[in-house]
Amino acid sequence: MERVVLNSAAKTTADVLREEILGRTDGDSFLGSEDELLERLSISRPILRQAARLLEAEQLLTVKRGWNGGFYARKPTADAAAHMAAVYLRSENATFADQWRVLDVIGAECARH
Repeated sequence: MERVVLNSAAKTTADVLREEILGRTDGDSFLGSEDELLERLSISRPILRQAARLLEAEQLLTVKRGWNGGFYARKPTADAAAHMAAVYLRSENATFADQWRVLDVIGAECARH
């Protein structure tokens, strides 16, 4: 059976913000306040907050509350990426051979970039 993948508004919003974050080279991490992003992206508050949770889990976003609060981009660390890969492999009860196959895939992806 073919798996059908539906993109939710939150996932689509996270995709847009992810590309903005990863495309930043100027060192400015401030993406905007919640109200600014709601207006700029033309989305609802719940959708923005769901997208923010997705990006926080990827360690690409920090949300600061209060005065001078807002949405701040951050670059993930190699340690964070390695940790998430290890968590995934552990959750799948990966064998040593599985881990070698993953290294091949990651190596190919790194070479592509």
